[in-house]
Amino acid sequence: NHLHERELQSLQSNLDASESRCSELQKRLEEEEQSKQLLQLTAARTKSELQNELTELTGALKLKQFELERAALTHQEVSQERQRLATERVELEQKLEVAKKEYYNLELESREGRAVE
Repeated sequence: NHLHERELQSLQSNLDASESRCSELQKRLEEEEQSKQLLQLTAARTKSELQNELTELTGALKLKQFELERAALTHQEVSQERQRLATERVELEQKLEVAKKEYYNLELESREGRAVE
């Protein structure tokens, strides 16, 4: 009888310890689940923020590419116009030289004509 009571006490003690351990593990599991949910929310928020930033940066990059292309076209147009004006300047300088020669020749002929009279 005494042995039986001891065995029952031992089994009850083991049962109590097992239930206590089970409660501790259940509480720990709930805490870990809450922690997991918090991490998932944080990860989702971070992912969303990064996607938004990526979208903004992609838009800014496209704008910069457009501006670069426009600047390249403008540079090309300015270079072509500069080249055209340089060529026109050379032509006008040549025409000016021809006009000066004609003027001096006419002036010389005019002086010679007066000198003959």
